[in-house]
Amino acid sequence: MSMSCSLHRLTAEQAKAVQSFPDAVSELLGYEPPAPKVSFFSKLFRSSLQEVPTSRARLQPIGQSETFDLGHAWHILHYLFTGSADEGKWPAAFIMYGGQELGPDLGYGAPRLLTAEQSTEIAAFLNAQSIHSMNAAYISQDIESAKVYWKAALDPSDRQRQVDELWGLVQELRLFIGQLAATRSSALVHIY
Repeated sequence: MSMSCSLHRLTAEQAKAVQSFPDAVSELLGYEPPAPKVSFFSKLFRSSLQEVPTSRARLQPIGQSETFDLGHAWHILHYLFTGSADEGKWPAAFIMYGGQELGPDLGYGAPRLLTAEQSTEIAAFLNAQSIHSMNAAYISQDIESAKVYWKAALDPSDRQRQVDELWGLVQELRLFIGQLAATRSSALVHIY
């Protein structure tokens, strides 16, 4: 089984909608609702299913241009930011913790809504990171011992390639989160 993580920029209207109707987060993330269940008596007496009226319009899925995909690197980044595979303090632990859980569990817990204020805190945290601190934290044996969802290279040149690739991803993440902070946007974090 593989797990990935994506961050999704939300408009103010989308953020308000998922706060009012938390299950609507599935719609934003492109999940189709399950078909309604037909009861035994409905089948027996052939009564038709009646649509339940909704008090809101269905939300359109978030577009690729509004999505930042961490892919399988989410857990190693969490580890490098926090020093732990499963814990950490805010804002370093933003990939796994923080924000408001919304809707059903769609993978590795429910998606989480990060506010504009939290986006600003994350942006400041990411801006304080350096390739030197990442390189120092990337100790292959410790990563393996912590059971991080990542295959850390033991060969020095492969290890450095991994660090460089992760640093490139962090720089792209900085830009995405920086735009969230600059536009006072909220975001969804979804590990699936």
